[in-house]
Amino acid sequence: MATLHGMDISQFQGVIDWDKVKASDECDFAIIRGGFATTKDTMAERNLAECNRVGIPCGIYWFSYALNASEAVAEARACLALAKKHKIEYPIVYDFEEDSVRYMKSKGVNPTASLVTNILNAFFAEIHKAKYYTLWYTNHNLKDGYLTGGVPLTAINSNIWLASWYISQPDINCMMWQYTEKGSVTGIKGNVDRDYSYYDFPTMLREKGYNGLEPYPWEKQASDWAKESVTWAVENGILQGKGGDNYDLQGNITREQMCVMLKRYYDKFGK
Repeated sequence: MATLHGMDISQFQGVIDWDKVKASDECDFAIIRGGFATTKDTMAERNLAECNRVGIPCGIYWFSYALNASEAVAEARACLALAKKHKIEYPIVYDFEEDSVRYMKSKGVNPTASLVTNILNAFFAEIHKAKYYTLWYTNHNLKDGYLTGGVPLTAINSNIWLASWYISQPDINCMMWQYTEKGSVTGIKGNVDRDYSYYDFPTMLREKGYNGLEPYPWEKQASDWAKESVTWAVENGILQGKGGDNYDLQGNITREQMCVMLKRYYDKFGK
């Protein structure tokens, strides 16, 4: 499927005009900072609620200051307490990076690859226990050698959200890519991180039963022989089965709805 274009934001973006963000059609998704250590981001509740209100699929990232696996579990529980209050259609992301390592060193903790792997997996295990989908936000420095020996990806019980601003495309296998910290989005003052997602997480997580998400109405309604075609129509924007078209798949549609679907098809394939 096509690559989806999104952003990640925190309290540092201030009060966002989410109606303008939605109307701009510049973001297919948003990843919201939930907090750090066990402290909630001051804008997290508002940003998540606003994404839900305007219909922008969202996920949560949580910045790590854990010194050991037990503290990582506490961070995960703080994150889950927030996530369960909102509709989360993208993964929960653990942001463990250079600042996390510097904090460990400032506290006299040696950030060995083994210790960091245990911290990461403790967070992911707690999130997985609640059946939420996870990603690890990382970059080449941390992944390849900022720590002695690096953190082997095969030892991490999660997939990757790669932060790399100076390459033309990801050079490792990842599910998301943060490609700049100097993007812009209508409705947000100043720079904002921009991202690509290579997966339709809202659909995938529903299919797999993650994040407490119910199947889309069209998934429940479509006949077995029609599901492949309906999925194609939704993924290509012909049918807004993710909430935009309020009619029964097996019932009647109005002339207006038919015209809308024909125009969507023409806009997508007819030019």
